[in-house]
Amino acid sequence: LKISTDVAGDLRLVLPIGRPQDEATVVFQRGTQISGEYYVVTIRRAPQGGVVELTAQDMDTYEELQAVCGADEFDAIVAAAPTDAGNTEESCDWVIEQLAVESDEGGAPRLKLPAAPKPEVVFQRGVQIDNEYFIVSISARSGGTDVNMTALEMESYDEYALTVGNFGALFTADSADRVPSANDTEGRYEWAIERLEPE
Repeated sequence: LKISTDVAGDLRLVLPIGRPQDEATVVFQRGTQISGEYYVVTIRRAPQGGVVELTAQDMDTYEELQAVCGADEFDAIVAAAPTDAGNTEESCDWVIEQLAVESDEGGAPRLKLPAAPKPEVVFQRGVQIDNEYFIVSISARSGGTDVNMTALEMESYDEYALTVGNFGALFTADSADRVPSANDTEGRYEWAIERLEPE
């Protein structure tokens, strides 16, 4: 687990390469009215995470509108639904009812998802990385799988950001180190922070 720097100077977490993700599969589909027009909305999701794709086909013109978001963002939207958390159909149904069609800057219609809850800081600690001292903050959305890390360098006050997609996958890909259990959330945050290093 390493930090690399991209061309913009942002820190990025380097993860072990795993199996390619399976193709997205349909998880829910239903017809609904959006902004006065009737659409058939399809939700597709990659089984191993990645992105969630929503397409809305206008049944008069057969034009398709699309919205794509990260799996973590979609999970956060679903977690905010006033439905039974274990009922996927009810949750997806609620998300579809919140969809809207709006115009982009060029006037073309586009599908708009409801806003996801913002990530909240769930863990923070100081750590030395390559002889420099940083304060690392970890933010996550309720019900999500991604975490956002910010590392604040205490001498220059430069701040670096990185996002770890599917945070839990770190603890199945690494077989060399003993990893904290899924119930030890703080231990997993400590484990990840201690393995940050410059590249």
